Amino acid sequence: MTVPGGRYPEYVAAEYAATQDAYLQYDSFRWQPGGLLIAGAFVFLGFLTSPNITPSSLFVGSLVVTVVMSIWMLYAQHYRQLYLFKIDRLLDLELEMGAEQHRWFHRSEAARKHYPTIGIRGHDLDGIVYATISFRGP
Repeated sequence: MTVPGGRYPEYVAAEYAATQDAYLQYDSFRWQPGGLLIAGAFVFLGFLTSPNITPSSLFVGSLVVTVVMSIWMLYAQHYRQLYLFKIDRLLDLELEMGAEQHRWFHRSEAARKHYPTIGIRGHDLDGIVYATISFRGP
């Protein structure tokens, strides 16, 4: 027996599970190295506040922090695109299966009003962390 798209339900369910796992991995993985980089940047900036630091050392240290955080920001945006692609695929598979795990929040205006998206989103938080750390040095 196949689903309306002509595929076996077991195949669709397996693809859905794999896509869900990939989505969660891409969403969380950017914060694993990001957390280490952010903590390291704060520690490094702490060393730069030493009274014995020279202006040229402060400049170079601040530049290193800004470059490292810029690389992390680009990396985080790349991973954001990957997990947004996975969400799109999850929505397609849920439509095919008749499921609503993620579609629930996209299916109607009433659902969006009942579950409003408020506050700072993850990619906004990335930018805030980047600006806080990168602009702190100079």
